Amino acid sequence: MVVRTRPRRAGERPQHPSVGRHAADPRSSRRAARSRPRRGPVGGGDRERASSGSARRVAAADPGAGDGPERPGVVGSSAAAGHHHQPFARGGVRAVPVAARGARLHGHGGSRGSGQGAGVPRHRREIRPRRGRTWNIRVAPAGSQVPGDRAAGRVVSRPLVPGLVAENTTDERFLGPVVFRQLRALTERGTRHVVDVAKTEIGECWTIKDADRVCRAVLELAEDCHLVCVHNDHNERGKAAKVVEVLGERGLTTPVIPLVPVRETEAWLLADREVWAGLRGSDPSHLPVRPRDVEKIHDPKPVLDAVRPRRGRRSRADYFDYIGQNVDLDVLAQIPAYAAWVAETEEALKGLGFL
Repeated sequence: MVVRTRPRRAGERPQHPSVGRHAADPRSSRRAARSRPRRGPVGGGDRERASSGSARRVAAADPGAGDGPERPGVVGSSAAAGHHHQPFARGGVRAVPVAARGARLHGHGGSRGSGQGAGVPRHRREIRPRRGRTWNIRVAPAGSQVPGDRAAGRVVSRPLVPGLVAENTTDERFLGPVVFRQLRALTERGTRHVVDVAKTEIGECWTIKDADRVCRAVLELAEDCHLVCVHNDHNERGKAAKVVEVLGERGLTTPVIPLVPVRETEAWLLADREVWAGLRGSDPSHLPVRPRDVEKIHDPKPVLDAVRPRRGRRSRADYFDYIGQNVDLDVLAQIPAYAAWVAETEEALKGLGFL
């Protein structure tokens, strides 16, 4: 009796002689195929198994890929490595990642982590210059503007961290925002770099302490800041100059800039009439007409109490922070003492390469 068998399909295992006449029955072949163990997970781990269509494509291109089960930890075939083979038009073979059923490759909409689809080889692309051309690659200094970055919408910025040692808490609440805003305004005018100005760092002590403690506070700030401002009122005007001199003798290269009003810091809060007019309950009639005349007020504290709103529970110190964040810097620049500080700060920024 001659048993006729159908031709073996691509990827199908050869039938054992013991199968006998059952090999001619296509239903037997399908039952035998269903009884065979499925392939292991693509790429290892607990991810889902490869789809049957992917397995047939693997077997069609590489008949030897289906000969025997895969051994864990051994890349014996391209299917174990998570690839299937697709022939080129000219007979070559390229490796294409195989994604698990229901999973997506990372970089094509998939998510990071060890969940579904994790561990599947990423699609990589190697960028090379065109034939006959070479690339001249130059490493730019840190923080410098790379040609083409502005046109492409990319911005290379340099950080600028200011420091402040003030006389008390209320002065810190006013001068901290002012220093930050003024540095940002100065760096925005420059065209050399895009500068990212950080919030003002505050020193550990006040300038009403002795000069040695103030120097230590400035040295601590200089470790993290690009420049440090030392504030004093008129009654201790010489202390800021002494601190700058002592630190210069110690070899400190960080710029230390005195920030000293003619009389008291409260006078600078009275310069901008518009910012006070925007507060309900305030009385701007007590303010001088010209901003520069605030330095002529002998005692600005009573004037500040007369101008600020009296209703509510806000104290005088609460308005230091508000005025510091909203005062017009161009109005402040009309005060001679403030304008001198801005000019010295601008020179320091030029020396540091920010302008």
